[in-house]
Amino acid sequence: ILSTRALVLFRTELERLAAGRLAAPVDATAYRGPWRELAAFAESLRRLVSGFITELEVTAAQVASAVEQMEMAVARAAGLADAHTELRTAASSVDAVTQKLAEAVSAGGEALARANRALRAVRAGAKDIDATVDATSRKLDDIGGSLSRIDDILARIGEIADCTRLLSFNAAIEAARAGVHGQGFAVVAQEVKKLADRSSQAVEETATVTEVIKKDVQQAVAAAIKNQEDVRTLIMDAVAEVDASLEAHRTSLARIVDEARAMQREINNYFSRVGSHLQEWEDAVAELRNTAALLRRVGESLAATVGKITVNGGYAGGRYNEETLAAITAELQRLASQPEIKSLNPRTHAQVLQSFLADEPLLEAVYSNRADGSFIFSAPPAGLANARVRAWWQEAMAGRIYRSPVYVSAITRRPCLTVAVPIPGPGGRPVGVLGADLAVNGTREGAR
Repeated sequence: ILSTRALVLFRTELERLAAGRLAAPVDATAYRGPWRELAAFAESLRRLVSGFITELEVTAAQVASAVEQMEMAVARAAGLADAHTELRTAASSVDAVTQKLAEAVSAGGEALARANRALRAVRAGAKDIDATVDATSRKLDDIGGSLSRIDDILARIGEIADCTRLLSFNAAIEAARAGVHGQGFAVVAQEVKKLADRSSQAVEETATVTEVIKKDVQQAVAAAIKNQEDVRTLIMDAVAEVDASLEAHRTSLARIVDEARAMQREINNYFSRVGSHLQEWEDAVAELRNTAALLRRVGESLAATVGKITVNGGYAGGRYNEETLAAITAELQRLASQPEIKSLNPRTHAQVLQSFLADEPLLEAVYSNRADGSFIFSAPPAGLANARVRAWWQEAMAGRIYRSPVYVSAITRRPCLTVAVPIPGPGGRPVGVLGADLAVNGTREGAR
């Protein structure tokens, strides 16, 4: 016979389970007979549903984390498409610059052509100088010849003067023999002698001047020839050097233009290849965005479903030592201020946090995160790809110490309580998060 009391008690348990309050077990020992067997079946069903809901809660958190990662990937992919567009615009600017470079090189080629024409004019001028110097040398040679003829004339004048002097001397002798009758002739002979003497003196002076002029002409001819050679050498050397420099510039400019055009062709070919796949890329990004939106809706639906079932209702007021919780919070704050933790180095985080976990038996997990939500270190390994969706990460990154309500850990799949503190960076601005999961289990109350 089924007792009314057992029926009421069992009905109350079923109503509790139907309301989603699955944390407390169904105590089969409170029943007798067939009711105990039914209570045992109900407890098995509670455990099955409770385990399923626990996994569902963890899965909802993991889906939310995956959606966050997908949305970040979509944002980066969209940014890549924007970067491609900007790069394409920059490539167009490069094309314009290349065109201007070609125009500048063309103008430089015209300038080089003008320089070449100027060089040809210099060469022609050098030839004109040669002709002028040659003509001057010939004129000087002609002057030298004229001076030589003057020397001949002076020599003949000197001979005539000598003869005149001899004749005047003979005339003076004859005048002396003539006595009184030859006195007038003697005067004439004396004057002729003076004239001959002056002629000889003039010839000597003229010969001296002529000799000086001849030497000057010879020196002028030699100097003209030497200057002609020096000028020709100087001009030709300068022309050759400038010509070589212009040729080098011409070759360099041509090479620059060829390389710029080749580079532009390569850039255009690259963008043509990338452009052909860009639409496919954008379609894939759009599909990924839609998938992320779908997953987000699924995750929200899972979270809403899990929220209707207070799996952890029995743990919400679970027994844990408040002093222990405060001590662990203080220790997390102390560790977060250490240089080994502020460095965000995975190796030093592993050393410090593994030691901390080993020294605190109440801890089930300890972990650290960067400012983007990614994990630096986690022991045991993290069950989420990214912590950005978790309230503890959000609160700690806002600069606040966070204590969570009891929830199911994605790491251990057991009810836990999370404490998270910010890792301060320059100026006190958080650069990461340091967190720990405390086991919520009445049998472990006070354990350290």
